[in-house]
Amino acid sequence: MTKVLNRKKQVPVGIDLSLTGTGVSLGPQSLSTVRHKAPQSPADGFRRLQGIRAQVLSFVALRGSVAILEGYSQASKHQAHQLGELGGVVRLALFEEGVPFYVVTPSQLKVFATGKGNSAKEQVGYSAVKRFGVEPKDNNQADALWLWEIGNHLLGEPTVELPKTHTRALDAIGEPVVDPS
Repeated sequence: MTKVLNRKKQVPVGIDLSLTGTGVSLGPQSLSTVRHKAPQSPADGFRRLQGIRAQVLSFVALRGSVAILEGYSQASKHQAHQLGELGGVVRLALFEEGVPFYVVTPSQLKVFATGKGNSAKEQVGYSAVKRFGVEPKDNNQADALWLWEIGNHLLGEPTVELPKTHTRALDAIGEPVVDPS
């Protein structure tokens, strides 16, 4: 089930965007959390967005040609507007750079990782230990690792086999966003 335009060998990068610590995965042995300082002024808030955008672009430039992002949590109560700004800034940067990207809902991510869309964040991390044999340092890394694996499945090159109760999440993921020009 390859959904990405195959112009070249594509490599997924899982990205769990966060205002405080963005999780990035280039595979089970390449997990990181990029920490971000809380802004002290409005200008600092924009500098933080610039920094996160630059870091995301550096990760996709390192190795990836397709990004898999976790979408917005509809249940977020705190900083929803700021998270929306972050998501918009990163999506626009990927679009402008010609990097195809998928957006995966939090529920789709949880179904893929655990088989249940209402799983606790800790279960997503536990599932990473069980399936990949690595222990992510935080929930951001665990989500990013599963986003990376979703990318592998979408590209037709899964690294772990999962039951249908998990892979059914893939059916609801749309086409990648990419500039057709």
